Amino acid sequence: MHLTAEDKSCLAGDQGEATRLAMRFLVAAGEAMQASRLIDITRCHLVGSYYAGEADLLLLRRFAALGAKVRVPTTLNASSACLDSCSLNPQIDQEQASLVVRLHEQLGCDPVLTCAPYHLPAPLCSASVLPGPSLTR
Repeated sequence: MHLTAEDKSCLAGDQGEATRLAMRFLVAAGEAMQASRLIDITRCHLVGSYYAGEADLLLLRRFAALGAKVRVPTTLNASSACLDSCSLNPQIDQEQASLVVRLHEQLGCDPVLTCAPYHLPAPLCSASVLPGPSLTR
């Protein structure tokens, strides 16, 4: 996979440990999917804001401890549990799902918590729009 000089700088840790770690994930995913390159983005709607197990919290806590911040405006998809106090979800599910959202907020994400972000500004005509999880930075 072709990496730009900036991509290589990120991967080398020149822009901090959080960026290096994130870039390692992106490059590994890109290589697994045989991507030819990464593309730049201007915003992100993150689909991974679910609690699926302790590994989710470990990774988010690691990024938060490193002082990581998103580089483009980033909104969050719906949570894995209803966060409302009258939820039918078990209390532990609510607590863990709420923690996932709070950790994403520490990273600079906007918790719109919707899977249909139609109220967000429309992308520019020249923008690349990628569905679901994408290999971008």
